[in-house]
Amino acid sequence: MDGLLPFVRASRLGLGFVVLAACQFAAAQQADLAAKSHYAGLFAGRSQLILGSEDTRVGGGLYYGYGRPEKRLRFGRMRTQLVFEGYVLRTHSGGANGDPPNDVDALGGLAYAHYRWKSAYLDIGIGLQASNHVSTDLPSYVNSTPMAGAGAVVRSGRTDWLLGLRFLHISNAGTRRKNPGQNELFLTFGIRY
Repeated sequence: MDGLLPFVRASRLGLGFVVLAACQFAAAQQADLAAKSHYAGLFAGRSQLILGSEDTRVGGGLYYGYGRPEKRLRFGRMRTQLVFEGYVLRTHSGGANGDPPNDVDALGGLAYAHYRWKSAYLDIGIGLQASNHVSTDLPSYVNSTPMAGAGAVVRSGRTDWLLGLRFLHISNAGTRRKNPGQNELFLTFGIRY
């Protein structure tokens, strides 16, 4: 239960951040994917013990992104934006393979295509993440982060509310001999304004 405390604190802070952002920007910005837009929100989840991962981690964080229309990424008639996102992430582990319980703070950046059709979205991209601690699954301080996400969109005036799932694979991309990686699944909640 103690491992969830950082997640609860980050969730409260993140929810306040989302509400504040929605109040300040919802009336002033256009939510159409044909225009530039901003993304803000929070995410929480845990690692999945697949593809060689051994360290069960629980955590969450906050994100902010900037999107612009990008015709070269279009797929059929789906509306598309290229989004550049920055995030902070804090995770906790009860320990794995002899490592003691530990917390990891990370900063990351992603570039991804945000596809939209009707009331659903799909995100596909890649990024980098830097952390303050190495772990059983992540022996490097800097790692690559391929990402895929999907979810539902609820439009409210000029604001889109986004609820979805995001899969983030974090690994050193073979720059070190040991490369089990971390496979994290997050529930995301955010706005696009």
